[in-house]
Amino acid sequence: YFFAHSPAGSGLFCSDGTAAGTRYLARMSALDAPEPVKTSAGNRTFFIGIDESHGSELWVTDGNPEGTRRLRDLTPGPASTQFGALKAAGPLLYFACTTPGFGTELWRSDGTETGTFLLRDIAPGETSSRPANIHFHLGHCFFSAWDPEHGRELWSTDGTPAGTALVEDVQPGESWAQPIGLATMGDRLVYFESADTLAQSRLRLLPSAAVVAVVSNAQQGRVTGAGRFGLGVRVPLTALPEPGFMFSHWEGGGVGDP
Repeated sequence: YFFAHSPAGSGLFCSDGTAAGTRYLARMSALDAPEPVKTSAGNRTFFIGIDESHGSELWVTDGNPEGTRRLRDLTPGPASTQFGALKAAGPLLYFACTTPGFGTELWRSDGTETGTFLLRDIAPGETSSRPANIHFHLGHCFFSAWDPEHGRELWSTDGTPAGTALVEDVQPGESWAQPIGLATMGDRLVYFESADTLAQSRLRLLPSAAVVAVVSNAQQGRVTGAGRFGLGVRVPLTALPEPGFMFSHWEGGGVGDP
C-alpha cells in the first residue's frame, strides 16, 4: 500500500508487484499521512486518510476500492483528529488519538465502525493521559499513561473497556514511575522505571526474576538484583534464567536492540 499522485487521482494505491495488480483505491486530499499498518487477521490494513469533508481520520481497506472506507469521524466535520502511532496486535489495531471531550487517550479498532472505540478515559474529560510505549505481551497491550491520582504508570488492556486497568502504582501519589523500554522476556514483561524522584533508573520485571547486569563505561563490575544505573551509562543487561535475552546499548531514555 502506498500514497501517490497519478492521472487516476491522488490517494491510496496498492500493488502485488505487477502492472495489472497495481490499482487506485481511494482519493485523498493530502498524502502526508503515516504509513499504512496491516493486521495479522484477515486482509485488513489501517491508515490515516485525509479528505476535505472530514480531515485526518482512521480508514481501513481490504485492497479493493469498494472495501476502502473511513471508519469513524472521531473529530466531527472537516477538523482533523490527531493520531499517534498505529500498532497492530492480532486482529486489532491500537492507537492513541486526540478527540473532543476526551483529550489524548488509547483507542482500538477491529476494522468496523462499531468496533472502533475508546478503551478508557484514563485522564477524565479534556485532560490527556497521553498513552506511550505501547507493547504487546501475552495477549495484552501494555502502555504507560498518566492520570491525576497515580501519575504516569504502567497500564494494560485486553482490548475491552472492562479489561483496561492500571497494572501497578509503582511510585504512589505525586511520584511517577514513567515506564520506558518495555520488552518481553519469555513470560515476563521487562521495563525501566525512570521516575524523576529516582537518581538512577531501575529495571523492573513482571513477574519478578533474578537479574545479572554487567555495567560498562563509567561503571564496572557485576550487579545483581533490580539493577540501578545512572542515566547516560551504556548498560548491557542479561536477564536470567532465560539465556539470550539482552538489553544492549541502553542510554538514558531509550533501549536499543532488545
